[in-house]
Amino acid sequence: MAESTKRFKASGGDLFMSGGRYIGITGPVEQRSVESVRKALVEIARAGTQTRIGLRSSQSSATWAFDPVLRRDAVREIPGPSNVAGLSAAAESVRRETGPKPSFQLILCGNYLFFDTDHGLGDGKLLVDLITAVDEYTSTGTLGAWADTPETRHALAKAVFRWFVVRPKHVRQLVRVRSAFREMRSASSSEPPTDTGLLPWQPSHAVSFAVSPGSVETELRQWRKHNAPNVSGALLAMMLFRKAFRAVGLHATDDLVVAVDCRRYLPKKSVVNGNFVLGMSVPIHSETPLDDAAAALSAAYESGLPLAWLGFASAVTRVRRKVVTVPVDTVPAHPRMRMMYTDLGRPPTLAKSKWVVDEGRMLTGLLDTAGPEALTIMATVIDNDRTFSASFHDNVFPREKIEAALRMVTTDPIALLTDQHRTERART
Repeated sequence: MAESTKRFKASGGDLFMSGGRYIGITGPVEQRSVESVRKALVEIARAGTQTRIGLRSSQSSATWAFDPVLRRDAVREIPGPSNVAGLSAAAESVRRETGPKPSFQLILCGNYLFFDTDHGLGDGKLLVDLITAVDEYTSTGTLGAWADTPETRHALAKAVFRWFVVRPKHVRQLVRVRSAFREMRSASSSEPPTDTGLLPWQPSHAVSFAVSPGSVETELRQWRKHNAPNVSGALLAMMLFRKAFRAVGLHATDDLVVAVDCRRYLPKKSVVNGNFVLGMSVPIHSETPLDDAAAALSAAYESGLPLAWLGFASAVTRVRRKVVTVPVDTVPAHPRMRMMYTDLGRPPTLAKSKWVVDEGRMLTGLLDTAGPEALTIMATVIDNDRTFSASFHDNVFPREKIEAALRMVTTDPIALLTDQHRTERART
């Protein structure tokens, strides 16, 4: 059993992300008792620092305490929702709670589980692994290999060495990509707002959910096959949201922030349960041709641009040895949305979850955004359905416009694509 006095050296990425939170949500699944879930979490925490939930994150130090004895409030229960709107309200209520919070808590909300997590503990991979571990323990009384597998030491340094030192051609590619991005930004026709006034502001975390059913996803795959074969499903979804937000009258910056899992730059057997994802800013706006957007992303991935930025951000944070945050208390009178897109794909382990419905299965979440003007789209696929969540501040962007955009993307996405496709054909 791990000692409660053990100390843990947080990575630069963990320290950089600490203080922010996300609420990962899965369901509807079979209801479990508070005690059965608590027992599972106790065993997961006891396994060691690699499972993360016994860590006590801190923004003021890179040395974190590890205590596998979970607080009593680490597991609790709240009333379950009767519909998707009720699920949003429940998640918002948890996020808006005042006072100190544990670094990790699991909340039972009817047939849904809320994994309320300090982002310093880990990213989306940790969320999926914890869901899987809780499922397995409450079903079989045992933990899988993940809980006992130690993390790879010095993973970021190894990734940087492997990608840039062993393969120096990537450094030259990196320089070319950054130059190309600068040219794309300088060629943008977007103009900054003329009214630069500021208004008082305080956080008002909000989230809306929508499910794109299998029939719509099939229609999109067919459209992509015939019209944009070089474009991934994730990129197509990003562009759909760019177009939908514009259609409902929400103005956005020209750059799109894409969450990139930098584990792609590590050897296959490497294990990183902490933060290894970077938000990469790419000059892709609503009118960028699909093939151009695909080429820009592909070049950035191949060059290692996300890894370079992750290394830079981690190094700066480790040198400072703490995170210095200045509370934001104003917002522009005419905000421009800074959209981020994060895609967890299709986690294979969730196929074994004890779902209670055949349709509407969800892995989703409410994520803290990077400021009042930021909005984060989270996407996952369970079976044939794709779930989207939009995390934002509802005192900056009207909820009705966010939900109208979600409906466009999940009910008639082809209509959003048709005009751009006609325009691109005319250019060629």
